[in-house]
Amino acid sequence: MGFQLTTFLAIVGAVIFSTTSILTIIYYNSWKEENVKQEAEIEEKDNGWLSVLFVLVPIPAVIFSFIFMYTLESGADQLLKETQIETEGIIIGGSSNSVHVRRGSFDYSSVSVKFQTKDGKEVVATEDVSEYEFKGFYKGQKVMLIYSSEDPQNIELLTTKSAIKKFKDSEERDISANDLLVLMDAKDIQVLNLLNKITYGWTFDQNIQAYTNKSKNMVFQKQPSEIVFISGEVSMYKLPKQFMGLDFKDITEGGIGNPMIQRERNLENERFLVSIERTRSGQQRFVTTTVAKK
Repeated sequence: MGFQLTTFLAIVGAVIFSTTSILTIIYYNSWKEENVKQEAEIEEKDNGWLSVLFVLVPIPAVIFSFIFMYTLESGADQLLKETQIETEGIIIGGSSNSVHVRRGSFDYSSVSVKFQTKDGKEVVATEDVSEYEFKGFYKGQKVMLIYSSEDPQNIELLTTKSAIKKFKDSEERDISANDLLVLMDAKDIQVLNLLNKITYGWTFDQNIQAYTNKSKNMVFQKQPSEIVFISGEVSMYKLPKQFMGLDFKDITEGGIGNPMIQRERNLENERFLVSIERTRSGQQRFVTTTVAKK
């Protein structure tokens, strides 16, 4: 459910609820037979009840609007999480607006996405995004999203870490040395789930018989006695320190050098040999980490 629709429903609901609640309190017991005549006489003499409402309604209305908004959003998110189906969509439009208030402005942006449901139905849904996110979208852009099987208009774009953490239960962090050791001992059937628990976007590529994460430029391959992990250059700085923190001994020929220029690091413990090496493919640089059983 979009933020704009949720806000509108919450405000309308809060105003109606607050108004009826205050009127109920003011006119409590007025419907009893012995009070009807008395209330009618009061109404004739005093027509200022509307002004009282204008004073009393706004405060509870604001409070209840936040409560209703939270309830609506939570309900929609819970339904989406329980009935989610993942698919690819295309950005077909969007808008960004700014509402000026007394002490600043309130910005809200949204994008329209077209996608096809599992049963072949074409759907166009609108999703609210931050102003910063909006600037990164363009017409025709392909995006991964989830939609509710019960309400295809209820969607979430899987374009931010917060959305992925919330709906995919992924930690969205770098793969660590300890993760590699866990993956080394994991069964093949567990690997894909473990990888996506760390960072979302892994799939198994049958052509190269390896797990790939195209959005993060990573590759992971598992053999019975060896794993190979290809990642960005940050691994050259982080992984050696992490392995040494796990009681691995550095056995690099020539010793530990400047991580900015050192091409290779080698480490070991009682069970494993680890090689961390810089590689290049065209203009791109990668780090290949190999963990092998002794």
